[in-house]
Amino acid sequence: MAASSPARLLLIRHARSTAAGRLAGRLDVPATLPAAAALAQARGQLACLLPGSCNLFSSPALRCRQTAEALLPDTAITEDSRLWEQHFG
Repeated sequence: MAASSPARLLLIRHARSTAAGRLAGRLDVPATLPAAAALAQARGQLACLLPGSCNLFSSPALRCRQTAEALLPDTAITEDSRLWEQHFG
């Protein structure tokens, strides 16, 4: 049996939201994405951390999906409701 390399898990928090410092919880507020230059820099850093293809999972929250699409635009996103933020009532 051939030796396999260990799996790598990279967790990325969503971009700032339009909730303006308030806890959004399950409110589906959009992200406030950084300027194009900052996104390009972040994509370059991710390329170093994620050589080759990767699996991309996201919460169904709009701010999470927008962040994932902005950082890895050519990667298919799998939404997983278990990643949704806790409901605070």
